[in-house]
Amino acid sequence: MAMQKNLVLESGISLLTAYLRITNMVFAYTESNNVNIRLVIYKDQSARQLLKPIAGYFIHNCSGSDFDTYFASDVITDGSTNHVKQGYIWLASLTDYEDAIEV
Repeated sequence: MAMQKNLVLESGISLLTAYLRITNMVFAYTESNNVNIRLVIYKDQSARQLLKPIAGYFIHNCSGSDFDTYFASDVITDGSTNHVKQGYIWLASLTDYEDAIEV
């Protein structure tokens, strides 16, 4: 599971079919539950398959009502989903990824 979208990196480099993949999720179950999601960027899907170096990465934090909606224990333990799948669903809800497609 991954996402693909047109992306312009901070360096100004344009990636027309950037391949975005969750590689790490760190959960903190405290007074304010949250999860940090590391999303790596590859030039394209072929670069990922050929184990080429990543072009960059993003770290996103999900907390508050978004955490409750996408990662609460009753959402994850219902048997129809998992943490990583929920990570992609949450990312797709963000403005930055609304045009991304699932690949």
